[in-house]
Amino acid sequence: MDTAVIGSTPTCEVSGSADLGTSTTNWTVTNATGEWRSLYELSAASAGTYELTCTGGTGPTALAVGPPPAFGEMFGSFGALFGGIGALTVLPCLGFVVGGVIALVVGLRRGAHRKRLVAERTAGYGYGYAPGYGPPR
Repeated sequence: MDTAVIGSTPTCEVSGSADLGTSTTNWTVTNATGEWRSLYELSAASAGTYELTCTGGTGPTALAVGPPPAFGEMFGSFGALFGGIGALTVLPCLGFVVGGVIALVVGLRRGAHRKRLVAERTAGYGYGYAPGYGPPR
């Protein structure tokens, strides 16, 4: 769990067998209440009730204990905007590429089939040369 602080930095201690170390995530989130920054990392060996006591600091200070914010929570609508713009550009381009490949394959197969049909039709009706004979020399 991370401990976030808004305001000055207090000194904190935790009761029981939990460890309280400096936060390794180093994140900052700004919202309507102010700027929250990571302060401590709290880890406990087992589930239970622990008491977090913080002293010092100047002025009003607010603490929050919980997991660090996920990527989407930290960037909020900013990340959603770029995800939406990415989808608007990538998906149509992907559609054009797939459509082009399908059109190419269909065109090649139709051309080969047409050549085969023409060869079958002209094989026995006096067009071309008899088997074993070629053009005059």
